Amino acid sequence: MKRPLPNYKIGDVVPVPADADMNLAQIQMQKRGLLARNANSSHRSIAGITAKRIMAGIHEDEHRRTDPFERAQTFLRRRGFVPVCAIEGRFRVGRHTFASRAEVIEFAQSKGFEG
Repeated sequence: MKRPLPNYKIGDVVPVPADADMNLAQIQMQKRGLLARNANSSHRSIAGITAKRIMAGIHEDEHRRTDPFERAQTFLRRRGFVPVCAIEGRFRVGRHTFASRAEVIEFAQSKGFEG
């Protein structure tokens, strides 16, 4: 599986590999700037709506990467516990039922989760 790239912000300084194509990097930076500009636009154009959806997806991915509960859920799913879901305020992990998110994180830590 391909590892996702870090979500760099405009203005971040990052090391450039020796074999990198600088023209391609410049094009990518311009695309990101255009995406950010369209997402902040007050006009209801197709480009603005699409940019807002893309930015929302980027923010959701960032939330999933940083939230300990989401990371614990992903860890348990990768370990084979199906389903990892919430039903009527209680959390189901395989055949186990938990009352709170903290209990799910504790269970994941008992299975080797570090977070």
